[in-house]
This record gives sequence, C-alpha cells and structure tokens, in this order.
Amino acid sequence: MMDVREALGPKSNFKYNIFFLSACGIWPLQSKSSKVIFGFLWITQEFIITGAESIKLVEIYKEIDLLLEALPPFIYNRLNDIVFANGMINQHKMKILLRKIQNHWDSLTDESEIQILAKTVKFGMLINVGFIGMVYSALWSCMLLPLLPLVLDIVQPLNESRPLKPLFMCEFFVDPDKYYFTILAQNYMSALASPLPLVGMDLFFINCCNHICGIIGILGFRIDNITKNEALNKECKSTYKQLCKCMDMHQIIFDFCDSINDTFSTNFLVMLFINMSLMSFTGVAVSRLFQEL
Repeated sequence: MMDVREALGPKSNFKYNIFFLSACGIWPLQSKSSKVIFGFLWITQEFIITGAESIKLVEIYKEIDLLLEALPPFIYNRLNDIVFANGMINQHKMKILLRKIQNHWDSLTDESEIQILAKTVKFGMLINVGFIGMVYSALWSCMLLPLLPLVLDIVQPLNESRPLKPLFMCEFFVDPDKYYFTILAQNYMSALASPLPLVGMDLFFINCCNHICGIIGILGFRIDNITKNEALNKECKSTYKQLCKCMDMHQIIFDFCDSINDTFSTNFLVMLFINMSLMSFTGVAVSRLFQEL
C-alpha cells in the first residue's frame, strides 16, 4: 500500500507549481539545463511582444482612446515580467520553504497527524484547480474576443466585413490585415506563455499558506490530546515534554510564516500597485466608452 507521504506529500501538493514554474525556468528544484532552456524561451517570447507593444505605444501616444486601450495589456505583461524576476531572485528562498515543508512531513510519526496534513493537501489541490480554472477561463474569454467579428460576419453578415483587431496592440512593421492570423497566433502564444510565472508564483504562495494551516491544525490536535493519557495525580513529566514540543512547533510555524513573508512581500506590494493602475486605466476606458454611447 502506498504511503500517504508519497501519495499526498509535498510533491503532490506542488505538482501544478512544478508545471507552471518549470515551463518558464524558475522552479527552484529544476535542473540547470532545463532552467536555461525554458527560461530563454520564455524571455524570448516576452521580449518580442514587449518590443512590439512598446513601438505601438510610441506610435499612438497622442491618440488617447487607442492609448487607453493599449495600456492595460501592456501593463499586465509587465506585471508578469516582474513576477518572473521575483521568482528568479528568490529561488533560494523558495527552495528553503520547500525543504522546510519536506522536513515537516518527515517529522510526523503519528498516523492521525499525517492524515490531518493529507486532508489539507487534498483541500489545497482543489484550490489549485479552482484558481487555475478561474485564471484561464478569464484568459480564454479574452483570447476569443478577436474572433468575434469573424463569427458575427457568419451569423449576422453586413455589406462589408467587420474590422479585425489583434489581441494585443502591437507593431511588427508588416501589413496587419494581410498577416492578421500570423500576428494573432503570436499574440495567442504570448497570452498563454506570459502568465506562467504569475500563476506559478501565486500557486506557490497558496500552497505554502495551505501547508502551514495544516501544521497549525496538527498543533491544535496535539494540544487537545495532550492530557488524555496522563493521570492528574502524577508529576506529568510527559505532559511537560509534550507542551515543550508544542511550543517548539509554535515557533516553527512563526519561522515558516516569516519565510513566506520574506519571499513574497515585495512581489505582492508591486503587484498591488500595478493592479491599482490597471483598474484605473480600465475605469477611465469604460467611462469614455459609455460617454461615446
């Protein structure tokens, strides 16, 4: 029978992290050759779309309506770049967190405590799937928008074809109508690849927080059961030792939380600032759209 540690241990808990972060070369336990190859591919596609978007922004900087339409995707892609850089810089800290999680699993000997952490892992995997589904559902809905004019031309045709728009406003110095589907394919590739570090790092944070919640649950379990097998008329030396172990675990929890904070605090501060900027640009764009209507 498979050990619970193998079936629902750290590797299972972080399997989605392994996929997303390895795909862009920032998984801390990834081989060096794999990091170089996947990191180079991710940076290359990001460099291409960044250059094309930047050129387009320079061309339309005097046209406010187009600028407001182009800025949110541009800022969003830069957010992904920042998260990627944070992952590259903090790989050592992420590796320390993974080692601590592995040590927590290895230190457990009581079957009930292992089951508590295993249930936490199962819950965490559901959160992972839900988060990935939410992100990529929103992403796919945006990716389908450029195809809407083509569908409407079939469903409700007009005297002339509706104008086609790319997913991102970018400039490749080619005829945008003649090479529309080529540009759109490149945009789709960037749309799928660019958020890999963002999703991966968010999942890493979620899994670390979920894991420490499981450890807190184990601590509560130990405290609740600490006096069950002790007679009150004895010296209770065993109880004292168990209480000391609980205090040590309490300190371990605080140390782990400090490590999470040290790894992600700067990243989340920058993300908060950028998200507020995105909301502002989107709000202004929607307001101008309603005024035109």
